Amino acid sequence: MARCELCGAELVSGAKFCNKCGAAAPKTCPQCGCFLKVGAKFCSDCGERLSSTFWLDSGICIKCGKPLKAGAKFCSACGEPCGFSK
Repeated sequence: MARCELCGAELVSGAKFCNKCGAAAPKTCPQCGCFLKVGAKFCSDCGERLSSTFWLDSGICIKCGKPLKAGAKFCSACGEPCGFSK
């Protein structure tokens, strides 16, 4: 069973967000299906390089893991600019 990376709560199968804290559920590698850490640039299992827009396209803030509103320029939870990685 998958767990939320921010609060550790168990996630129900198919969940897109944590029911406890609202963070995005872990995304999986498009190549091997392994769970990815938020903001990862490569899969830790198979080494697949993730596109530079992978997290933005997934609607997830790469800093705090909270969902992004469509068209947002900044994360409403932490203020991180959308589409820019550090």
